[in-house]
Order: sequence, then structure tokens, then C-alpha cells
Amino acid sequence: MQSIFRITEHWISEMNNYTYNNLESSYNKGDHRPIRSLPENIKARRRQIKVIARETLTQRLFHNPVFKRAIRITGSSIDEWLNQPHKHYVEKNELLLNLGEVLEKSTYLGDSTYKRRLAHIFETTLCGEATWIVVTDVPGRGATIYSISDSPNILNGITKPV
Repeated sequence: MQSIFRITEHWISEMNNYTYNNLESSYNKGDHRPIRSLPENIKARRRQIKVIARETLTQRLFHNPVFKRAIRITGSSIDEWLNQPHKHYVEKNELLLNLGEVLEKSTYLGDSTYKRRLAHIFETTLCGEATWIVVTDVPGRGATIYSISDSPNILNGITKPV
């Protein structure tokens, strides 16, 4: 696992400022849609993360000390995570590789309705800012990672856990 972390740190440090500034500029202008003109190095790294995540994460169960149920991730969950627009797009993608540790340290905020589904919201920090992991709860499938969001609107309608 340490080799993945080393690769991740190296890759982020190698990302040029031009690329990072373009991503930030797009977000700051209010464009929260996926950026279609991503530089090839970011697209290539996203493809690498997808392969690594599918090989290492889809067979695991994740836990949070407050949320007492096991959480899993599927291939479509990985796709959704990687395609989700985010202020810290590159770091959000890299966060996926550390999902177990991230979920374990996240704060469980409670449940809500997300896209007409029962969802559980976990708060974590990314680049010093709050970001939220959405775990859906589908009967027969259990708790499954759905996505990640940097929009505080995700907090609307949360029912606090008892």
C-alpha cells in the first residue's frame, strides 16, 4: 500500500500549476460541471486510479466507528466518484485510494434523502475544507458508497443519528 501513497504524492507534486489553476479558475467561475477539457495527465491518472480502485476496493468492506454497518463500494460507485465535479478535483480522485482510512476518520452526520434514496452523510476534510461522502442505503444491497460532494446543500434535510 505504501507504494500507492508514494505514487500519489509524486504525481500531485508533478502536476503543473497551469493545470491546477485552470481547474480552480473553472470552479471559481461557478462551473461545477465535469471539465471536458482536462489535461491528458489528469485523465491518465484518473484511469490509473480507476484500475487500482477496482482491483483493491471492490472486495473490501469499510467501517466507521459511529455508523455500525459495513459499507462497500462498487465499480459504478468508483465511476461516480471519479466523474463527480469538485473544487479539489485531483485531490478528490486521489482520496479514493485511501477510502478505508478516510471513512474510519470521517464524522457521521446522519441520514438524508439524496436523489430520492436513503443516504448517510459523512464529513471529512480535503485540502482544509469540508467535503461530504454520500453512502446510499438500498434494501437488499446494504450501505454502498455513492459519491462525494463539496456542496453544502448536501447537508439540507439531515436527520441526526440517535
